[in-house]
Amino acid sequence: MLKAILIDFDGVMIDTEILYYRTYKKWFKANANHDLTIEEFQLGIGTTDEVIFGYLLKEKGLEIERGTFYEDVHKEIGKQSESLPPKEGVVDFFKKIKERGLRLALVTSNARENVVPHLQRFQLLDQFDFLVTSDDVENIKPSPELYLKALELLNIKPEQALAIEDSLNGFNAARTAGIQTVAIPHELTESLEFEGAYKRLKSLTELVLP
Repeated sequence: MLKAILIDFDGVMIDTEILYYRTYKKWFKANANHDLTIEEFQLGIGTTDEVIFGYLLKEKGLEIERGTFYEDVHKEIGKQSESLPPKEGVVDFFKKIKERGLRLALVTSNARENVVPHLQRFQLLDQFDFLVTSDDVENIKPSPELYLKALELLNIKPEQALAIEDSLNGFNAARTAGIQTVAIPHELTESLEFEGAYKRLKSLTELVLP
């Protein structure tokens, strides 16, 4: 019996992944003379940028100065994301969750300070029973630790939850935790295979709760 929805943030609730990619691509071109590909960016979606940095160092010999990168990029992304709306179907989906009497947890590799302002802006913060972020665990996605923490807080079994993810790192984290997972890829992840997905959809508007 379904008791809770565990939902990712970036790329599922808000279209920040596209913004991140465009900003990263611009920065890498200007500061490292490197054309960051979608495939390279995909490595870090849903997890830490260190995966991207590690790949570029190993395969391209590029050493990225983290302090400068994060200062430049996060300042730009923060400025541009201030007015981003929730993605299609998010608000109506939350209404369906409450109508069904289901519990709700946010499960994100992002930091709490980065997601709470958006949830407040969307007037959705009080809809969540728990926010599980990178602040709450030692290992983020693709480790299952975030999802296992959410299950613990909700006091439910994996089979009583449904996860919603846009990235392969997040999808693998939820599946490793034993949770049925809906994949809703976007233009940066639509080329990826989400093998074993409960459903693969184009947006939350298509999701019919089991």
